[in-house]
Amino acid sequence: MNTIIYSIILALYIYTTILGSIGQIGLGIFQIIIAILISTDIKKANNLGYKALQIYWYFVLAYSIAFMLFITSDSLNNFSSSILYIIPMTIGFYFVIVTFLIYKYSNL
Repeated sequence: MNTIIYSIILALYIYTTILGSIGQIGLGIFQIIIAILISTDIKKANNLGYKALQIYWYFVLAYSIAFMLFITSDSLNNFSSSILYIIPMTIGFYFVIVTFLIYKYSNL
């Protein structure tokens, strides 16, 4: 499901950036909800999935801090496209890989 939604958002970006941006907000909310649910159910015996999920949460935290700095500062205008479009989609792609690894190597 995560892969399908991510692919739809990429298609929306190819069609028009505005629709992709709007869809990206929904993708982010969907992925964070899924990550919370997986975090509560993952077995620590699945070391690869557990570590990958921890790295995902570090990425989300780092991006959240960078986004807050972007909103409150005018000096980051040169990085606006990467902060608003590229980085979140990269984190989203990483989460697609994380969910694949978790469901492949565990029985959730």
